[in-house]
Amino acid sequence: MFTVRAYEKENLKECMQCLYKAFFKCDVGDNDKQFLQDYTQVLIEKSNFTYVAEIEGIVVGFICGTFQKKFDKALAK
Repeated sequence: MFTVRAYEKENLKECMQCLYKAFFKCDVGDNDKQFLQDYTQVLIEKSNFTYVAEIEGIVVGFICGTFQKKFDKALAK
């Protein structure tokens, strides 16, 4: 079973590995890994939420995005 928690800056490299494993089937070099890490960082920084899933302290996935929900007075009643 995994746990979900808020992203921390120390998780960037692990999140990059998750992105790589999910979308690429080929070997990549150091320059490619640095590009993927930079891309992952931009993706996370542009989002207003990021969570990681971990098993026994190892990050196995992450989710990030933008959530814009405006206050609805009618719904609040």
